[in-house]
Amino acid sequence: MNRRKILTFLFFFVAVPWICFHLRQFSIPGGDSVEMASRLTHRWQFFMRAPLVVLFHKSLWTLLRPWDWTTSECVALSSSIAGGTYFYALFHISRSPLVWLVCLASKVTFIFFGHVENYAWPYAMALACFVSLKSTLETRSSLWNVWIWAGLATFFHPMVLMIWPGLVWGIRPWDRQRISQVIAALVLVGGIFDLFLVVGNVDGFFRTSWLLTPVPDPSGVCPYGLFSKDHLRLLFDFHRSTLMAGLVLLALFWKSLEPGWQQALGVTAGVSLLWSLVWCPTLGEWDWDLFAWPAVFVNLSGGLAFYNRFHASSWWPDNLYNRKKRDSEPEREPQIE
Repeated sequence: MNRRKILTFLFFFVAVPWICFHLRQFSIPGGDSVEMASRLTHRWQFFMRAPLVVLFHKSLWTLLRPWDWTTSECVALSSSIAGGTYFYALFHISRSPLVWLVCLASKVTFIFFGHVENYAWPYAMALACFVSLKSTLETRSSLWNVWIWAGLATFFHPMVLMIWPGLVWGIRPWDRQRISQVIAALVLVGGIFDLFLVVGNVDGFFRTSWLLTPVPDPSGVCPYGLFSKDHLRLLFDFHRSTLMAGLVLLALFWKSLEPGWQQALGVTAGVSLLWSLVWCPTLGEWDWDLFAWPAVFVNLSGGLAFYNRFHASSWWPDNLYNRKKRDSEPEREPQIE
């Protein structure tokens, strides 16, 4: 590892988490922060909505509580470290300032400012999976790297299963070996989840009551009817503050996404958007951090599509600068040998 890589690693995994943690005063309330922090004091359990996230939170608290760190501070630190991972992954996907602007000018960024919830890690790990896919396709290395990352990320939160269709789309052309790897990875992940259910002290597992129905059920967990006035208002508020710019760019320039990992991001953006239409915001406006999930993929794929469409144009900043530089250089007379 050369000096530049070491400095890059230290920047994203030391400096960026430190900055994010000290920006936690700007974190926007959301989710069930009290419950997530209180889980650290409980005896061990497989919290199925975020098993590895809870493990990471709890490990930090076990390490830092002798120095009087509170459970909320430990969860905030964990989310900040996830922020470093997220930005490190984004750095390896694109270094275009425009793509970064589309991704960062979103409410989803505040999840990494010491947000006391479980969503920072699955968001970061999902992006890391696309870094693995990008690297694997460019170097033509083994696709097992992708499925190892995808399996690991899924145990940070089962919502990461939503990226699997996009990953499968990105590995085209399909053949028997590639599809066999996908099936093997899914069977292994499902088997481990079943093992948790059988032998673990399980809490927070999936319930069909979280899916919206056309007719509201006031006695259930969700008082909204599918596409009712209240539901549409919440959806608009969620998406307006997290993904509107990326959605417009993606809608206009989606054809510019290149085959492979970029189209995989586009498919994942579509899958996660569809999920957001049928999932119940049980906490109302406080569920914005959960419904920021599609923004991770919509903003990134929208920014990439716009960049691909116009970066070769003469008015693009990089090309404009290079053209002016060439025009300002004096012409050299050909040398006669």
